[in-house]
Amino acid sequence: MPVEITLTGRFTTRRAAAAVVALGVAFLFIGPAVALAAVSSPEPGTTSGATVTQTGWWWKSNDSSQAPEELRPGTDAVPPPPPPKNVPEDTLPVAAQFGEPDKMSAIQFDFDAEPGAVVSSFVVSLRENKDQGANMNADAKDTTVVACEVTEAYWTDGEAANWQARPDYDDIGCQEGTRDANGVWTFDLTTFAMDWLGQGQTSGAIALVEDVDQPTSFQVVYDGPAKDGIGTSLQTMPATTGTGVAGTGSSGDAGVEVSSATVGSAPAVPASDGLPASAPIGMGALPQAVGAPTAASAQLPAQPQQPQAAGQPFLIAPSAIEVVPTGVWVLVPAVLGMAYLMMLALGPAGEPSVLGARRGVSKALERLRSTGTKS
Repeated sequence: MPVEITLTGRFTTRRAAAAVVALGVAFLFIGPAVALAAVSSPEPGTTSGATVTQTGWWWKSNDSSQAPEELRPGTDAVPPPPPPKNVPEDTLPVAAQFGEPDKMSAIQFDFDAEPGAVVSSFVVSLRENKDQGANMNADAKDTTVVACEVTEAYWTDGEAANWQARPDYDDIGCQEGTRDANGVWTFDLTTFAMDWLGQGQTSGAIALVEDVDQPTSFQVVYDGPAKDGIGTSLQTMPATTGTGVAGTGSSGDAGVEVSSATVGSAPAVPASDGLPASAPIGMGALPQAVGAPTAASAQLPAQPQQPQAAGQPFLIAPSAIEVVPTGVWVLVPAVLGMAYLMMLALGPAGEPSVLGARRGVSKALERLRSTGTKS
């Protein structure tokens, strides 16, 4: 009679254990990504770490550069044109006509951080206005809106303001916005905030401009702060200064001071000890008898030491644990729990602890191992 050995239960359990391990690994990699995504997209109308202090937008149709000075819009003779009807009040439009700029906007931020603070992230969300006719091709594939760093310290706000009065901005290093299905645009401005706070500023501004080629035309209208259409999220860490110790003051002047008399030098030995008074005692230095020959290496002239600039700060790399989002820590107990359940399922030998009833040869082998007899 042929003997049949059934291993289905073992392999099925091992496959289930492998699935548990794969699920745990997926949580380890997907969890942080989900947590970072949640942090990087603030809800429009909410602010954290940064507030909006000024907005404005400018219209190409209100361009006075080609008209005689006495006939330019804004003078008593020619008043400026009224804002277009497809741009509601308290909104910020960005538009292009056949690949050329038609409307641009600007936003000023003030930061709730000390100058020199280390920036972890700075993200801004903008919500599209829902009025009919305000947006045109906003969700088109070729529609692109970028945020550029304003280079003017002071600029004048307004609605449909004179095109010549728009603030200057740096068109290199602009950050492209991403649009979701609900019409919310997200801009990662971390590099801008690092630049502003690193230079000792506590504020900064961006210009929202088109970045398309001919013959693309579009218009995107964002709700302004009066309509709770702007969300901000700034995450920073305290500034560091001194000789590698974090400063305690807001200006970063506090730290560990090292006397210039002791930097790079060792204490001198008194002349009464049998050595010249200027001979320093360094680590590993041994007393030398008077008149003993000096090693050739010791006769070489000492290299001049480069003095450290007074108050010159340098940054300490932040701890990786400090910048881990909160969502990652929420997933850690779940992953550990799944690992514990997998250990219980496999048993101490790395195999399932319960495999069902053994029959035939399997039963005989089990009895032989446990009793040492063949009965």
